[in-house]
Amino acid sequence: MLEDVEHPDLMRFPLFAQATPIRCELHPGETLFVPAGWWHTARILSPSITVSANTANSTNWQQLVPDYCAYMGSQKSRLYNHALRLQVEMLGLLAPLLDWIY
Repeated sequence: MLEDVEHPDLMRFPLFAQATPIRCELHPGETLFVPAGWWHTARILSPSITVSANTANSTNWQQLVPDYCAYMGSQKSRLYNHALRLQVEMLGLLAPLLDWIY
């Protein structure tokens, strides 16, 4: 994990030097869309309320499965991890329904 985006450890993350930053400032009522898989960070410049929504659907389900299973199964047995992955992948068969709902 990158601890400090302002001062990255380029020995651990050498490709970070090639990243192209995109900076923007949001004003009241504005929205920022961050595509699935894009790393991002935010700095709040003044007191505010922020709403974030993450959506899982058929376009990003395959990327979600390994991350979710690694997080949820990090302290569990191998059998648990295999069962969890199978369950989440099977749930992914319903992902097209999520596209219709959302």
